[in-house]
Amino acid sequence: YLNEAMQHLVAEKGNSKETITNADLREYVIRGAAQRLRPKLMTVSVSLFGLIPILWATGVGSDVMLPITIPLIGGTISSTIYVLLVTPVIFEMTKEWELKRNGKIEIYDVKE
Repeated sequence: YLNEAMQHLVAEKGNSKETITNADLREYVIRGAAQRLRPKLMTVSVSLFGLIPILWATGVGSDVMLPITIPLIGGTISSTIYVLLVTPVIFEMTKEWELKRNGKIEIYDVKE
């Protein structure tokens, strides 16, 4: 979604540091991250709905499943934070650096 947003930015503004500002870059990164929000939250919610009941299980095998489930839940939540917050920030920093260093943004082909 972030690369697709960069394609739209270049299509609208051109691919040079004279036409693209940091504010434009941030706007399009936010657009790309916002498009990723719904699919990620749907995936996480379904995963958590499947894992949460294991925490309250008392039947056969629950003593084995509990130590496995806790890291899975933590990983699911931390991956959400990473994908929705950290990745767009690092992506924007990288694109700002490319724009400053090369005078243009490197665009990767995204199949739609």
